[in-house]
Amino acid sequence: MSAGEVSGAPAMRRLLALWLVLAAAFWVGRIAVSLTLFYSLDLTFRSFVELIVVPGLQAAAVTWATRLPAGPGLLAPWRQMLTSPPWRVILACDLAVLGAAWLALGLAAGPPALRFGAGAGLPLAALSTKLAAAAALLAVAGWRRLRGAGPRLGTLTLSAVLATLAAEPVTRWLENGPQRLFPDQPPLVRWVRFYLPALLALLLALFAAQSALWKASPAAGRAVDWAVAAVLVLAAIVVGGFFLHPYLRDPWRSAAWTAGYVAASALLVAAALAARKPAELLAGDPPLPRL
Repeated sequence: MSAGEVSGAPAMRRLLALWLVLAAAFWVGRIAVSLTLFYSLDLTFRSFVELIVVPGLQAAAVTWATRLPAGPGLLAPWRQMLTSPPWRVILACDLAVLGAAWLALGLAAGPPALRFGAGAGLPLAALSTKLAAAAALLAVAGWRRLRGAGPRLGTLTLSAVLATLAAEPVTRWLENGPQRLFPDQPPLVRWVRFYLPALLALLLALFAAQSALWKASPAAGRAVDWAVAAVLVLAAIVVGGFFLHPYLRDPWRSAAWTAGYVAASALLVAAALAARKPAELLAGDPPLPRL
């Protein structure tokens, strides 16, 4: 595999790293200018949104402008999966569930079972099923396809993380975790102490698995980019919603569910592509370039 193809893998890692640098510079510069020239500090929701959105748009523009021509295109994972008739049906059903959930949201008398967040609803069951299937396929790819302890560990770790997330409808550990671990803390402190480490752990698992899967299937690595992007959108929606209210309201609540649903679909596609053919990753191959 050429260096250009390998360098094309970490698109979301480059974007995230650029966003962190630009957000830090934007935040420091804004504080310095505000305190030095205006003797005040803007801590409103508008300022928070600017801190997230402006560096994010800048990072996206720089990432796109400096992209390499090598490597699979943005839609390559979905195009490869659509060449298989069974997967066409699976993805069509997946899209139908998502569309039905939004349709039920718009209808006052829509079936509750089709709405996002319903305990026994179809969207939650579909999301959990996709995560469980992705975990199983990643376990197969990691154990049978990849060579070397590092790639196997990265892929199997993400498989374990997805299996844990898939059990959420039964265990409710993600919903009740903050209250159980930090019962005496204020709600905001509980959420930050629980969900921020969980988000960072998920991103680290995704990036580690992407490094392992890229040389086995570049399209699978690109699908992980889709999942990372959806997870970051989900996090931004949740943080912005809690900044205004102690809970998410529609349409932001449904938008957050949609981001999670798309992330699960992308991970299922990535796992299916990784398990589809033998990997070329050898234990002695050089690692992917670091940011």
